[in-house]
Amino acid sequence: MKICSYPSFFFGARTAVVAIAIICFASDLRAQGLPLDPGSRKLDPSAPSAGAQADNTFVGRWQCQYMSRSSTGDRSVNYAYYFDLELGAGGRFDAQGNYYAETAGFNQGFRANGQWQSSGDRMVANGQAQLPSWTSPFVFQLTRYSPGNASFQTQTQLGTLAIACTR
Repeated sequence: MKICSYPSFFFGARTAVVAIAIICFASDLRAQGLPLDPGSRKLDPSAPSAGAQADNTFVGRWQCQYMSRSSTGDRSVNYAYYFDLELGAGGRFDAQGNYYAETAGFNQGFRANGQWQSSGDRMVANGQAQLPSWTSPFVFQLTRYSPGNASFQTQTQLGTLAIACTR
């Protein structure tokens, strides 16, 4: 796990907190050798990998939980996505479910889509989530531990990011 550091200024908006945590998450993925283009935060299609089309390990429907939990007591960092995820053989993904922010206290429906690719038992996805009042980067990684289970966890300066998916 990688611990990220940030400039010391206040992130007042929920979008900024989520975005900075996801940027750290993406830098952790790059550090592990997964193909992200650092300039655009999009998957780099020229990067060597088994590729989503060649690797059916992840293709199909998953049910996922993607959570952030503060290590400093900052409740604005605590959020969760509960969603159905469809990983297509062509390298596209679609997700739909609910977003819950502890400070907001209610669920909001969301949709996300983007690109994904894999190498062996690891995959990375990069997309955009759309909620009723805002959009946010939607970046995650999974490692497959058994045919129906995949997860990933990392530590940032703000806290813990974790995702778990089952078929």
